[in-house]
Amino acid sequence: MNAFHGIGRIANDLSLQKTANGKTVLHFNLAIDKRNKKKLQEANQPAVNYIPCVAWEATANIISQYFQKGDGIGISGTIDTRSYQHPKHDDVKVYVTEILVDGIDFLPNKNKQEKQEQLNTVDDYVQPDDLPF
Repeated sequence: MNAFHGIGRIANDLSLQKTANGKTVLHFNLAIDKRNKKKLQEANQPAVNYIPCVAWEATANIISQYFQKGDGIGISGTIDTRSYQHPKHDDVKVYVTEILVDGIDFLPNKNKQEKQEQLNTVDDYVQPDDLPF
């Protein structure tokens, strides 16, 4: 079974593109923390995996409209591999593995949620000196 389900953060700025056929495509990286992140950081090792993802048409439009760099997102899709000849070196074959995204989940964004909670406190609207009693 070829299935991928992952939760992470969008690691780059999002920019919709159009193919020569006029189809909408979105390329982005999903940053997923490794399990032993603290130990890896102490050893000066990368503590995050960056998973290349590709979304097409409606899925691409939704992601670019509702998400931005740093936002948490859940994705589902299939793992796809392909290869091509390097454009400048005929004897070099480039191999690519990426996730073809066909589903997304909206996750709570900590920074946005904290800002909203701060705005919802009474102290932001009324100062004790302003009360008539």
